Amino acid sequence: MIKAIRKKKTEFDHVLMRYQNIQGSGQDFEIYEGEIVGITGLAGQGQEQFSEGLFGLRKAFYDVWYKGEKLTPGNTAQLIDKKLYYLSEDRANTSLFLESPIWKNIIFGTEGSHPEFYAMEKIEKYGPDTNIFGTNCPMYDVILDEAFKLKFIIAEQCCPTPTQAYPTVLNLEITPEDLGDYTKINDMITEKAKDAGMTGKLSGWAMPSQVYTPQFQVELVKYMHDNNLKPEDVRSVEFLNKFSKEHMAVAADFATAGEGLDNYFLFILEDIYY
Repeated sequence: MIKAIRKKKTEFDHVLMRYQNIQGSGQDFEIYEGEIVGITGLAGQGQEQFSEGLFGLRKAFYDVWYKGEKLTPGNTAQLIDKKLYYLSEDRANTSLFLESPIWKNIIFGTEGSHPEFYAMEKIEKYGPDTNIFGTNCPMYDVILDEAFKLKFIIAEQCCPTPTQAYPTVLNLEITPEDLGDYTKINDMITEKAKDAGMTGKLSGWAMPSQVYTPQFQVELVKYMHDNNLKPEDVRSVEFLNKFSKEHMAVAADFATAGEGLDNYFLFILEDIYY
């Protein structure tokens, strides 16, 4: 016989969930707001089935109410709407929400179990004039795809470049000859943004920094050779900023890397708005 075990005594009177007509148990029980309740019993007595039954992974052998409303076991869309989740040990096979979009399944369990932690649901709360910024590069395909659906703002990616997420999500046909033509790629993104009514809501660097850096170095060395300059002549923020504006397709904003690091500089590329 399975049994509900309370981890801490409740200090609330409000009943959050009520389980009744539990087959093979002979007891009903309630979960109060603020409680942590565990389900225990001998092996094979239905503890796992009890949890899985609510989410339709097995046949439910009880009736359940949430805040006075009777739930339908197996209706995960209804359960998620009530902020109820099931997180098993095997996320790949037994904790997928088939009625929910891919992005919610991907980030569930990493961003937190409450819908407020889902970036996309912030749009429902604050509207499309909300900027979403993430720090997980693989997630940007999902974030950008949702942006075109919900019309929210992406001011800048965590790794800003026109070749991250944009080509995949927007189905850009980039030929091998066009791989390094960032002007053409940016024009393609701009056109897609216009067609989707997203003009001005997408921004980022006009080219990847890992491409910009060697190009900048080559152009700088050529300039130093042609003008008979020494390293100390170009080793300043003022010179590098001016050089990037005059000799590079994209300007950069340089800064010193820190005290005692005279040969190292940080930079941020200017943004492009699609």
